[in-house]
Amino acid sequence: MITLVTTYYNEPDYLQKFIEDFNQHNKSLIKRLIVVDDGSQKISAKDVIIHHDNISLFVVDEDLGFNSHGARNLAAKHVETDWIFFADIDVHIPPNTMNNLVKSIFNNKSENIYYTFISGKRKKQSRNVFCIKQKDFWKSGGYDEEYVGIHHGDVRLFQKLNLYMDLKIIDSFANYRRIGRKFVYKRGGITEYDDEQMIILHPENRPDKGLYVSSVPNIDEVNTLVEDRIKHPETWKDMKVCNFKWHQEF
Repeated sequence: MITLVTTYYNEPDYLQKFIEDFNQHNKSLIKRLIVVDDGSQKISAKDVIIHHDNISLFVVDEDLGFNSHGARNLAAKHVETDWIFFADIDVHIPPNTMNNLVKSIFNNKSENIYYTFISGKRKKQSRNVFCIKQKDFWKSGGYDEEYVGIHHGDVRLFQKLNLYMDLKIIDSFANYRRIGRKFVYKRGGITEYDDEQMIILHPENRPDKGLYVSSVPNIDEVNTLVEDRIKHPETWKDMKVCNFKWHQEF
């Protein structure tokens, strides 16, 4: 069985649609949805989730900026099934995509495989939308929480996973409901979210890279630390995760 995981931050419409998708899936295959509210200050996930059958909600007590990686670690700590399906809140997962995933899992008896999907007209790999065995996820130590507020933890996680696992891309779509993620950076590395019209532009792709350096002054030190850790898998088990206060609503 599979547990579906997503994180939430002040986006009630996307959460409602995500739950509607979840309710369409076969509950004999998809046991539970875990939502982690990443410190929403405007509209909490608790105010959106009316009926919470088969849904668990965890809340990060403080708005830490972009803490999606830590929030995913928190959810993974409470998964009771063999498999975890991580998906961003703006992703639409059709029932046939989920069914094809389950077929692939049961038909493929090989070890050390994790799964992702294709998205968009160009049929690109869906980054950050993937399904993995719980034990294989934690073998990597989980997401590096040094990247809270910096947006690079997913890249580093996949670098670790790909050292001991094979990625299988399933020929089924996971569709994004928007073009990109809105955010601007504040000094000190904390992510500040803007209006719905702002499209994501990762700092390393910005014309004036100096803005990024001044906003996140310790990025070079963080990269050096994590890159060195990736080279030493024996240290992964000692990574500290969920380094923040949180509570469970239901």
